[in-house]
Amino acid sequence: MQPNKTIAIFDFDGTITKGDTFLPFLYHCFGGRKFFIGLIYSAPFVLAYFLKLISNEYAKKKMINFFFRGQDIDNVNIQSQLFIKKLLTKKYRNNIIKRLIWHQKNDHTTILISASLDAYIKPWAKKFNFNFVESTVLEKINGKYSGNIVGKNCYGEVKVSRLKKLLNDDLNNYIIYGYGDSKGDEFFLNLCNHKYPKNKF
Repeated sequence: MQPNKTIAIFDFDGTITKGDTFLPFLYHCFGGRKFFIGLIYSAPFVLAYFLKLISNEYAKKKMINFFFRGQDIDNVNIQSQLFIKKLLTKKYRNNIIKRLIWHQKNDHTTILISASLDAYIKPWAKKFNFNFVESTVLEKINGKYSGNIVGKNCYGEVKVSRLKKLLNDDLNNYIIYGYGDSKGDEFFLNLCNHKYPKNKF
């Protein structure tokens, strides 16, 4: 699909939603017992990340491996649909949803780019008619998740490289609107003609 000349790029967590969705999804998908055991297992990696001893990606990979290794893809898909239906609808920022609809009514190409997992980001994006989705992709092997990710965690500078690949590197050909809320979004917002950090526009 060829993008239109005007593009709107949206982050997900904290931009479209009121806060993080990764941990709520894990809790919803795997239940309280495994969730809290996973938090205890992951705590040293999270602490090391905040102390800048390891990367965000390394810490997240450890958590993903704990929760998703050997999990049946179909079962996770079912939980993803329930998560979208029951939980995410309570977390939307209505002003950003209205902005998304405004772009779509004006035939702008809409791109969702997020470090969140493709297991629920892709079906959510389909529901809201995004043209393109870039996210952190869980590796699948023989109907199950391996516990690894494909490529890199879609965060920070990785978002820029994904966008350049998607748009064939030539970003100057487009008028770009960007919506983000965190330091990790500053990288792609710097590419935009119209940037809206912290959900302000």
